[in-house]
Amino acid sequence: MNSEPSLETVYQALQALYQNPDVNGKERASVWLGELQRSMYAWHVSDQLLREHQGLESCYFAAQTMRTKIQYAFHELPVNSHQSLRDSLLDHGGKLNAESPPAIVTQLSLALADLALQMAGWKDPIMDLVQRYGSNPQNLPFLLEVLTVLPEEVNSRSLRLGANRRTEVTEEFRKSSPVILQLLDACGESCVGDTKGQMKIFRCLGSWFSLGALSEELIIGSKLVTAPFQALVIAECPASLHGAATDCICSALYSVEVGY
Repeated sequence: MNSEPSLETVYQALQALYQNPDVNGKERASVWLGELQRSMYAWHVSDQLLREHQGLESCYFAAQTMRTKIQYAFHELPVNSHQSLRDSLLDHGGKLNAESPPAIVTQLSLALADLALQMAGWKDPIMDLVQRYGSNPQNLPFLLEVLTVLPEEVNSRSLRLGANRRTEVTEEFRKSSPVILQLLDACGESCVGDTKGQMKIFRCLGSWFSLGALSEELIIGSKLVTAPFQALVIAECPASLHGAATDCICSALYSVEVGY
């Protein structure tokens, strides 16, 4: 791809991919879009698509492209562009709410998490995320998703993180764990009777247990230590919530075993 395509051309290709009944047309569109994703122009194009927010297909393509570029091609960007990329992703994330398509929420969460892990110049990303999104109830679902995938991505084999960087971010997360527990405690109090909200809390807590980023002293003094067990003893507990609570408890037990 020798030049950056217009957004109109990108929209036409996406329409051909998702809506054109012609199989050959779909295949040509898929090949062209794949070429776009591998090019340097994908950074700017995906950012513009997210800003225009024209539809589910274009936003998902943009979010997925952004996440893939950060995961596999972060080295393409000069260091002086990292901050603007971070600020742009934070802006996009701030537009998401509980009604946003889960697929887009997931891709943008992973994009932001992978950026935080690879961007050494971004100091204390946990605090920045909590300060930016934590006071707005509309942003809490996205915040919890980012805070869930962040610990999971630390040991991702797809990220080009060296052993020293993994150790560094794990230690940073341990220092940030009191903020995480305080946030989850507050969310737990406001999510009584909210199955989806409770599931998000248990998933996030389990993720931090799995990384070994929660100290015994912190978790013992938190109401969160009993919350998964309380969910399990409710006879009418939904299967999805039961599963999330069970996974959280298993992650906690595993972290204790590894610790010993």
